[in-house]
Amino acid sequence: CTLEVDAKQAQARNEAQQRRLEDLTSDNSKLRIENTRLRSEAAGGRMEAFEKEILAEELRGAKDAVAGMEQQLQRLHAENAALRDGNTLSLELATVSNQLR
Repeated sequence: CTLEVDAKQAQARNEAQQRRLEDLTSDNSKLRIENTRLRSEAAGGRMEAFEKEILAEELRGAKDAVAGMEQQLQRLHAENAALRDGNTLSLELATVSNQLR
């Protein structure tokens, strides 16, 4: 009779431990999934920050190029205006002629 009671108690403990193991396994699986999700979010955040940094650098480069083109355009407008003004060309020729003498 005592052996039967001991066996039933051992079986009950075994079943309780089995349920606890199943619960812990399930919790572990959930934590792994959450860990993977959080890592993915962190990687996505780093990638987004990197993309923003690259876009900011490209924008700065484009703004610098626009500024350079605007300066060149102003020089070309000034040169065009000087060429249209016959006196400016005559003055430049006279200056060069004087320098050659």
